[in-house]
Amino acid sequence: MNPEIENLINMALADDEVTEKERAIILRKAESLGFERDEVEMILDGKIALQKKELDNSQLSKENLSNKAGSTKKCPSCGAPVHSFVSKCGDCGHEFRNIEAVSSIKALHLELQKGEEDERNKPRSWAEKMDGELAVAKAVANRQKSIIASFPVPNAKEDLLEFLSIANSEASKKLGFFIASVHPEAVLKNAWKAKFEQLIIKSRLTFNDDKKALEEIENYAKQLNIK
Repeated sequence: MNPEIENLINMALADDEVTEKERAIILRKAESLGFERDEVEMILDGKIALQKKELDNSQLSKENLSNKAGSTKKCPSCGAPVHSFVSKCGDCGHEFRNIEAVSSIKALHLELQKGEEDERNKPRSWAEKMDGELAVAKAVANRQKSIIASFPVPNAKEDLLEFLSIANSEASKKLGFFIASVHPEAVLKNAWKAKFEQLIIKSRLTFNDDKKALEEIENYAKQLNIK
């Protein structure tokens, strides 16, 4: 990428947020240098998405550290320290019914993180190097798409509800009007929507005798127009 454009993008990202004014300045500069506006905007959106993911991962790590101390964790009900593998708090009796869900979600998160690291460490072809960060972002998105697609749909009720919540959030993300289907953000959104559909089908079977849970599941499905 042109050094001037890259410098403008880096300065805009310095405060973790790109304003509409900053975006307009970057695109005007790109046009004045003879670059395609859409291509530069895709690169910019890719960098924004990657930075957001890094911030989210950092926050997740902080939360894990704050909730755990060695092989212990905090009871969400009374705050007492308890062993990581117990199913009930010895102080207040609170049951940790979502232990399986947390473990599965953490496993998926770790797989996605590893997939991204593997793609970023891969040697790139001459054509990919010309595309710069956009080529890397596309490769990461495609790797993570495969991971999401192949990740097993859980059987436990708590696990299913947790996955539904996360998949719904990811599949419902709003993308820019001009973002193409091959854009990294669109690729991941579609991957999560496909996984969400799998979860809906499994949940309807699992919760067929739980009216309240079924209502919650159908509300999720309605949000993404899944029948």
